[in-house]
Amino acid sequence: MSNNKPSLISPQFFLGIIIIAVGTVFMLDNLDIIYAENFLRYWPALLVVYGIVKITQSPNNSSQIFGWIFVIIGSAMLLDRFDVINFRLWDWWPVVLIIIGLN
Repeated sequence: MSNNKPSLISPQFFLGIIIIAVGTVFMLDNLDIIYAENFLRYWPALLVVYGIVKITQSPNNSSQIFGWIFVIIGSAMLLDRFDVINFRLWDWWPVVLIIIGLN
C-alpha cells in the first residue's frame, strides 16, 4: 500500500498564502503603517517561489513545465528590477501564447 497523503505545501496552499500576504501589505499601507511600494516592488519573487513549489509538488511533466515558466519569468522580472537585464513582459506575450498552445 502506498501512502498518498497530500503535502501541506501545495501550489494552491501557496497561492492562498500569497493572496493573504498581498492583502495584508495593502491593509497596512492603508493604515499608514508601511509603504506598500517598498514591498510590492519585488512581487516577481512570489512567481519564482510559486514555480518552485509547482515543480517540486507536481507529478506530471506538463505541470512541471508550467512551474519552470513561472520561475523563468519571475527571475527575468527580478533581474529587471535589479537593473541587471532589460526585460518587459509585454514584449514577450506572443511567446506566452505559443507556450500555452504547445501545452
